[in-house]
Amino acid sequence: MGPSGSGKTTLLNVLAGQLTASPSLHLSGFLYVNDRPISKGGYKIAYVRQEDLFFSQLTVRETLSLAAELQLPDTMAPERKESYVNDLLFRLGLVNCADSIVGDAKVRGISGGEKKRLSLACELIASPSVIFADEPTTGLDAFQAEKVMETLRQLAEDGHTVICSIHQPRGSVYGKFDDIVLLSDGEVVYMGPAKVSVSRSYEPC
Repeated sequence: MGPSGSGKTTLLNVLAGQLTASPSLHLSGFLYVNDRPISKGGYKIAYVRQEDLFFSQLTVRETLSLAAELQLPDTMAPERKESYVNDLLFRLGLVNCADSIVGDAKVRGISGGEKKRLSLACELIASPSVIFADEPTTGLDAFQAEKVMETLRQLAEDGHTVICSIHQPRGSVYGKFDDIVLLSDGEVVYMGPAKVSVSRSYEPC
């Protein structure tokens, strides 16, 4: 968490393996998940980008079915794939808009929050252990932002490790975090339990 330019997306990209060391980027240290190196743990990683990229004329169900065809084994029976898609539609709260087209700037479709949850659903097809989400609430109104964060919170409670970057969350959204890393100008200002950070910020001078 931190203001624009604080290094949130860069840190997220490094943790997710999207950025590697180069002459212009020095990296050091090790990445562990559950006390095991992430490179040797056999973990599947999902990365939900800030921009939602879809075929605008496809419905939500068709989009998810296409993702399932691309990611699930060819040997899986069509009935099982369909069941998998239906389960994700239910888990991500997309049943009511399943037959609506995604839409774009020219064609009205589903809401921004529904698009973000559809992005999550597409990534969940591969059953990832770790989910990275880059500013998942950006551009959403307060209601849609909270719905997206409720979804991420539920995924964490279901056993996924969820790591996301966020700019300036409302109190109700902030309350869904277990731990935070607070950044400013590329430096770590605070790292630890989210509730401790809030209590400290209100201590008298």
